[in-house]
Amino acid sequence: MASQLRSWVSTGRAAIALLVQEGLPRVKQPRPASELTGYEVWRNRFMLSRLRLGLWLAVPCLLTFIALDFYSFVVNPEAFKASHLVPYRLVLTLEGAMLLSLLSCVVFSNTQAGRRHPGVLFLCLSWSITLVGQIVATLNGVANPDLIAWNLAFLIQATLIPVRWFLHLVAQLGVLIYFFGVNSALGITIDGKPVYACLVVWVYVFWFCLICNLAVYLYEQLQKAEFHAQRELRFFLHAVSHDLRNPVTGMLLLLRSLLDQLGEQVAVSRQTLERMLEGSDRQLKLINSLLEAHTHHKPCICKKEPLQLSDLVEAVLADFEPLLARRQVTIMNRLPQDLSPVSADATQLRRVFNNLIANAIEHNPPGVTLTLNAKPKNSLAGSDTVYCWVHDNGIGMLQRGDRLFADLQLRRRSDSLGLGLPLCRQIIEAHGGHIGIHSSPQQGTTVWFTLPLVKSAAIADPELDNTRSMRSPFTLAQRVKSMGQDAQQRVGQSLTALLGNIQPSSESANYESWQENLLLGRLRLSLWLTLTYILTVAAGYGHMAVFLPSEFAEFPAAHRALIFPVFVFMGLSLCLLLALHSTKFGQQYPNLIFLGFSWSVTLVPQIIGTLYGSVYIDILSLCVILLVQAALIPVRWWLHVVSQVGALGYYIGVNLALGSTTVGGEPIYHASIFLYLFWFCFICDLAVFLYERLQRNEFESRRQLQAFLHTITHDLRTPVMGASMLLKNLLNQAGEEIPVNRLILERMWQGSDRQLNLLSSLVEAHDTEMRCLVLHCRPLHLEPFVQSVLVNLEPLLNKNQVTLKNLISPDLPPVSADSDQLWRLFTNLITNAVKHNPPGIELVLKADVEAGMLRCTIQDSGLGIQSEQCPFVFELYARRGRSRYVPGLGLGLYVCRQIITAHGGKIGVNSSLGQGSAFWFTLPISKRANPIGCSNSSN
Repeated sequence: MASQLRSWVSTGRAAIALLVQEGLPRVKQPRPASELTGYEVWRNRFMLSRLRLGLWLAVPCLLTFIALDFYSFVVNPEAFKASHLVPYRLVLTLEGAMLLSLLSCVVFSNTQAGRRHPGVLFLCLSWSITLVGQIVATLNGVANPDLIAWNLAFLIQATLIPVRWFLHLVAQLGVLIYFFGVNSALGITIDGKPVYACLVVWVYVFWFCLICNLAVYLYEQLQKAEFHAQRELRFFLHAVSHDLRNPVTGMLLLLRSLLDQLGEQVAVSRQTLERMLEGSDRQLKLINSLLEAHTHHKPCICKKEPLQLSDLVEAVLADFEPLLARRQVTIMNRLPQDLSPVSADATQLRRVFNNLIANAIEHNPPGVTLTLNAKPKNSLAGSDTVYCWVHDNGIGMLQRGDRLFADLQLRRRSDSLGLGLPLCRQIIEAHGGHIGIHSSPQQGTTVWFTLPLVKSAAIADPELDNTRSMRSPFTLAQRVKSMGQDAQQRVGQSLTALLGNIQPSSESANYESWQENLLLGRLRLSLWLTLTYILTVAAGYGHMAVFLPSEFAEFPAAHRALIFPVFVFMGLSLCLLLALHSTKFGQQYPNLIFLGFSWSVTLVPQIIGTLYGSVYIDILSLCVILLVQAALIPVRWWLHVVSQVGALGYYIGVNLALGSTTVGGEPIYHASIFLYLFWFCFICDLAVFLYERLQRNEFESRRQLQAFLHTITHDLRTPVMGASMLLKNLLNQAGEEIPVNRLILERMWQGSDRQLNLLSSLVEAHDTEMRCLVLHCRPLHLEPFVQSVLVNLEPLLNKNQVTLKNLISPDLPPVSADSDQLWRLFTNLITNAVKHNPPGIELVLKADVEAGMLRCTIQDSGLGIQSEQCPFVFELYARRGRSRYVPGLGLGLYVCRQIITAHGGKIGVNSSLGQGSAFWFTLPISKRANPIGCSNSSN
């Protein structure tokens, strides 16, 4: 029975999902925030997209109510007059005015002014539904508290346009201030009573607005955290691609100049080899620092130490010598040798100078002159900072300089990632300094920054420091700004502690786990909010019963008899769910807690009414609970549908089966009630569906980018370590001139060239604005290619005493593949086999033609993998458990699958514990005889 029930549930979910995907409008989603220049840009585009959706939802919604009112007016005018607070002649006039206002908003949204000012368009949409009708009613001398229109307007705003919570607050206050202020000032009443007479209704309106604004605030906080997390990844991407490209380019030019010498033995000076070794060590240090910073979710981690600027700049310029000579750049290094040491991180500061010098070279024509200088920055208390600048006499720029440090997409002459200056700003600010730029067209560009001196080098005088702080307007402004930021941070921390800290979806292991955490965290918040709402509404009813008995008596007798039992049972149900939420059962089955939470407010009152022999449904409380679910728990939309269907199905089915026909004199299937509930539920479910789709896209976007970045660092580390080991061996020889075999230099040159190609592919994949692997395929003979890979890995194989058998035949047909990506594939698979097994294994490589594809196998005699883990080893961050001998990022096999999939092949593994592992993959056989390149891309 249980299995059959689960089968029915899964079938129902699949059917509903298909219905929603086919039936819901195909809303154009804005690009993820991480792909745009800033959160505000993404927010404006998101607002415009959702405002158009809101407008096209509001228009048909209003048309259905107009059609219903017109039908009611024609068929039963007496009932129509009795169901409205305003004169029946005015109803259609009000709705017509609202329709005209909405259509005007539709027209305005397609104008340049509407696209430029989405906040104005937002207020126009809101007040077209909530304020226009009131103004028309005021002109006719009546008050029109149209709660249905207000609810739907606030719901559309909070669930479909959940950004800029201040605008939501302004829209709500505008409506309420007009209703209470203008109507009270003009003496307009509702049935002879003041507009503020019904306390319970206004308590409901207060909670409705509060929940809407809270939901918008929480959504924005989550989206900002997502944006900043992805922005950090973008800086990491730049650091890997841009900062490492300069030393690799310098190494290539140096090796090419050495290879220009004739003979099999090339004489290389010891100083040159030492510089090459220092460059390799710096690359490794930079990669490790980047990984460390990314692990701690910071743009950079500064390990400050006393540092002499002149020595560091000379080392940087030495790395740039080949590039400076090729671009005919004149360097004027005017840094004084007697400058006091600064307190800085050498690796991070080297990145700053690398970026600034590389930008000046790359963004100007050849023959530019670069001037580097620094001097102490004077102050009342002496010199405590150093003022540095890098000036070029190039073409300059038109843009405001400060924008270059914030805008990730500004470019001058090249197609680089445009992240160098923002990265420099982050590094300098992490050191406690400032950075800026001065430039004008044809006048060159000067980039300046400040660095702190070592404390012992500065004059320590607390009294003068305090005097300087008090007198300096800049310092005073900074202090005021800092105090404001501290206060905002404390408020944010208090709200986070109160509401629960849910991390961005992309920082979780997978989307489903983040979804589960959000559901559990927001359920607690929703239960407390709903319990507070129940208590305040019950207090309002109690106040009416004690102090306003005449107004309380206006409720139907059956309703009065059920009010307090219903609220008591709802409160007890919510308290029970709060206690259950903290138990192991609640943590394991959040779906059941969600349904219990929903039905405790929507279904329990109906059951109590049935037991009392009456029909009871609190439309206001029903709408509040639906709003809480959609706005605060916007995940697992099918759960929302189930909770809504359960509540409304009981209301219709059970009451009709029992013969109950009225609720306060109205039929239980009254058209206006169900039309309102239909639109309310539809908007809630649509909002949850869109939110989940947006979050899933954000998760996948960042997940793939994160894997790509880690992959690049993973692939770059191996050749750098190999070059360092080789250089150390060469330096063990005696003499100032060391003879080096030309073959060794060629292998080093090929390794550096592959590094540069990997970095270029990173930039290329990023600039396509897709998370894809870009391939440049050409016919490739596998046997000589694999032999060159094995030669490059020979030091690693010898060190681990690997017995190698290369059984790949030279007679195999050529494959169509990207040589750089295929090099990564073989390097990853062979390196994994060596590192994840003890020394002394046997490694066998073989290939044959199978079903029109070339099937390659790399088999080792190592520890093997559990057979049940084999299907998962190619997943992101998959680990090999006990068979792993060294720590790593766990991305090699995931990258291999991406490469093979992009080529149109398949990859797999056959293994069991103690029997070794055999990794196999297939590649397409080339259909071209000539090595003509072809481009291809695949997700």
